[in-house]
Amino acid sequence: MKLRSLSLSNFRQFHGSNVINFSLSESQKITVVHGENGSGKTTILNSFKWCFYGHVDFDTGAENLLNEEAISNAVEGEEIELMSNVKFVHEGLDYSIIRRKIFEKQKGNKVTPLGSELVELSWIEKETGVIKFSSNPNTHINQILPESLHSYFFFNGERIEKLANNTGSKDIRHAIKSIMGLEIIERASNHLNNYVCKDFKKKLKGTSGRALAKELEKENRLNLKIVELNEKREKLIKEREFYDSKIKQLEENLAEVKEAAQLQIKRNEITERLDKMVEEFDELNVRKSRLISGKGFFAFFKPSADKVSVILNEKREKGELPYKIKGQLIEDLLDTGRCICGNSVLPGTSGEMTLQQYKNKSTSKSLEDAFIKVSGALNFIDESASDLQAQLTDYIKREKYLKQTRKELLGELDAISKNVGNIETAKKLELERTKLLDQREETSENIGELKSKLKNYTSELKEVEKERKKLTEDEQKQSVQARRLKVAEECQRVFDKLLEVLSETIRNKLSTKIDETFRGIIRKPYWAEIDEDYALQIYKEIPKVGKQLVVEKSTGESQITSLSFIACIANLAKENLQNESDLVQGGIFPIVMDSPFGALDTEYRQLIAKNIPALAEQVVLFVSSSQWNGPVEKESKNIVGIHNYLKYSKPISENGKVKVFERTVIEEVSNDG
Repeated sequence: MKLRSLSLSNFRQFHGSNVINFSLSESQKITVVHGENGSGKTTILNSFKWCFYGHVDFDTGAENLLNEEAISNAVEGEEIELMSNVKFVHEGLDYSIIRRKIFEKQKGNKVTPLGSELVELSWIEKETGVIKFSSNPNTHINQILPESLHSYFFFNGERIEKLANNTGSKDIRHAIKSIMGLEIIERASNHLNNYVCKDFKKKLKGTSGRALAKELEKENRLNLKIVELNEKREKLIKEREFYDSKIKQLEENLAEVKEAAQLQIKRNEITERLDKMVEEFDELNVRKSRLISGKGFFAFFKPSADKVSVILNEKREKGELPYKIKGQLIEDLLDTGRCICGNSVLPGTSGEMTLQQYKNKSTSKSLEDAFIKVSGALNFIDESASDLQAQLTDYIKREKYLKQTRKELLGELDAISKNVGNIETAKKLELERTKLLDQREETSENIGELKSKLKNYTSELKEVEKERKKLTEDEQKQSVQARRLKVAEECQRVFDKLLEVLSETIRNKLSTKIDETFRGIIRKPYWAEIDEDYALQIYKEIPKVGKQLVVEKSTGESQITSLSFIACIANLAKENLQNESDLVQGGIFPIVMDSPFGALDTEYRQLIAKNIPALAEQVVLFVSSSQWNGPVEKESKNIVGIHNYLKYSKPISENGKVKVFERTVIEEVSNDG
């Protein structure tokens, strides 16, 4: 898919008919849409989503899409059209998708929708030039650009930043599943578990013995409880995300207050450090737990080992272990009747009696071998115990340092909060922010409690399932339902394993591709990966230490990582186009992004601008003057095919009435202008 044009009619601040064209050139694949904040860049992004899928991301939803000026100018009873039309090229055909909604003007400057939205998807046949219309446009457009993937090709600067955070792992996992068709396998597994296996268990309960029926009842009860807790946990996670967005908005508002700006910057830095410290705490606890579970017994075994060592040393000093003369040697001397000095040793003589005494004192070979092994093992235990103590001491020192640093940082945060609260213009914002922080903390604690309960219930469920399977096997010969259940559960296990293996394979493949793009842009000796939790991470090599996570990523490093991921998703979709599979999602898609340069410094803006042409076959950039002027314009000017300008007019009111309505006009300008 390559975008040709976008036409808007009475869509938000775009009054009347408006058209924006996009470059289809292979050498000048970039289209620039130049507009200041509030001029309509986000509106245009949402017009794509509304046209394709009938949804928007505005806080008010799709209720207030109709242009206010068009409503005001219409007379009572007049019809007003809201329309978005995207023309694009796909697999050599010219397509057009139009979504429109008709309203009727009512009294009091109100409107009523006339029917539902109308969607029309058409294309021109190459051979005949005849226009064809899709009988099911919604399904058809989903086949061209799946709704599950569109957000990775049409996104704003905030989404770029989100992908690079640990919270973006959910989006990354979703993208991998969507583009590789893994959601189908996941749905198959869920269907088997939630419907097929559940139905078989229900039927089995009615035909099985009392013990099995009891276990099935337990299993069903635990499954219901786990589903209930997961729903509560998802609800709380969304609630926490809501608090996060509100807190972020308040912090942005505080940053705009001149007196509080520097304090807010400092607070953001401290908050980021605290977040990273939590991650390090968790990692430290995991490493400590692994150490204790693997080597902890050495600490308790060492006193006993020391006692054994003392006893063996006493035996060694007395010459009892290992004995200085081997028992086999004495046996040989007695058998031959001749001493090693050459004299005869006859039965009943003093020489023969002396050799018998030595024979009685000597030990067996197995005992001596055991003595040697035990002695070596005791030395190993001593060394391992010392190593355990040294490592635990290091972990405790690091924990102590982290706790002390956290305490100091929290103190700094309190001081900043008080200082911000003393600034009159920021006081109200700060009070609201503090309240939201408390609510977020309470929500996080509730999430933690639910997570702990889920872990316990899941563990209990595994034991119940184990017992149920044992009882089922006992009755399997008599029960057809048991055999069916076993097959269904085995199918589910295969699906789960297949999903795990494919996800890991694609994760590793994407991780390699992301690193190639990342290294081509980054100015430091870092590399990027998708870790096992599907989070985008940056690593560095530390001499004598090895691979280390870059905990505090700069804004530029985060955006480069995210853009590298999006570029790889676009390339993977292009590769999938060549594969004849019903599972994978393939195609050539454009990348449309708003404010990709954000608060980057000059060098990073230039580096990203230089590599943007490699992101996709077609790129549309929404930028402000501050982002465009300078290194970005210099680096991109020769590869920009079309440059559009959003000319914005602010609304003007007089005596409480709107005199001039808000309006944006799209103007195509030359690259020299």
